[in-house]
Amino acid sequence: MTLVRGDWFYILLLIIDSFFMTRPYLYAIQNDNYRVGEIFKNKRLRFVYLLDVITVTIFCGIWIAFWLLNAKAFWGFLIALFFFITEFAMYFMEDLPDRKKPLRYTKRAVRCLLTNTTASTAIVCVALAIATKHLADEYVRYLVFFAFPLVYPLFFIIVTSVVNVFEKLNNLRYEKRAEKRLDRADLIKIAITGSYGKTSVKNFLSAILAQKYNVLTTPQSYNTPMGIAKTVNSLDSTHEVFVAEFGARRVGDVKKLMKIVKPTYTILTGINDQHLKTFKTQENIRWEKCRILDVGDGVCVINSELKNITESVLLSKKIIPETIYAGIDENADIYATDICVSEN
Repeated sequence: MTLVRGDWFYILLLIIDSFFMTRPYLYAIQNDNYRVGEIFKNKRLRFVYLLDVITVTIFCGIWIAFWLLNAKAFWGFLIALFFFITEFAMYFMEDLPDRKKPLRYTKRAVRCLLTNTTASTAIVCVALAIATKHLADEYVRYLVFFAFPLVYPLFFIIVTSVVNVFEKLNNLRYEKRAEKRLDRADLIKIAITGSYGKTSVKNFLSAILAQKYNVLTTPQSYNTPMGIAKTVNSLDSTHEVFVAEFGARRVGDVKKLMKIVKPTYTILTGINDQHLKTFKTQENIRWEKCRILDVGDGVCVINSELKNITESVLLSKKIIPETIYAGIDENADIYATDICVSEN
């Protein structure tokens, strides 16, 4: 690969630009379990890309104007420098922490960030080397840098899709290991899911059970397959109870978690329209949450407000588990009375 001396300055700018450019795309897929298929349904990303197109168009116009005027290469250098500064500023401002959840630099996120930055730099270097071989005009060669932001989203999707294949294989290994460690006859396994109240119920239940048993609980909102797999790494022979929170954003999420944990007791806290965007329909939400009832001859504790929904689901099962309806309704199997709320 042949590059001229001045190319390395542009490549250094490109590396920095790629790093900043990757972050908003990474943020978008991180909040969708690293799925890239619907990346351009994100309104914020579409807006950022539109700004990129406008920026590239303006600077390309200036660049071509100087080329037609046979300006010295120094002016091309200044134009490129200001272009990259504008790109840095735009992506830096886009990444300001005005979101509910900032980008989390997990190991997977860092791997994705570095892979995209490295791969994009390598591709542009190859493209620039090819341009150097066939184009003598320096102005024309450096149009490669201006074209890069326009094709970057497609490039990000391709690279991340390849990375995801290896990530899924790696995750599957951890999930299988967790499934094997949880396969203990003496271990009481409890799973909690619902559209709301999961973490609170998990914390209350764990505190109560800890009075008698050695309990391992998924921390915070570790409610994904990998979150549960990481928690299970701490499981040892002294633990008597495992309490897991199950999160779900799409059809199949609860089913996958049930396969890993295989709980003997489950709790369904409630169902509403949360994550309707990813579930597509309310029916999908109801059916996916009700997969928590697939405990065979185990026990399900269900919010009494969901009795009509869950009874119809239970009738479709070959093995109907023991069900306990709990709430504030006096018709429930277990209900609370004399509820008081104090400021303390």
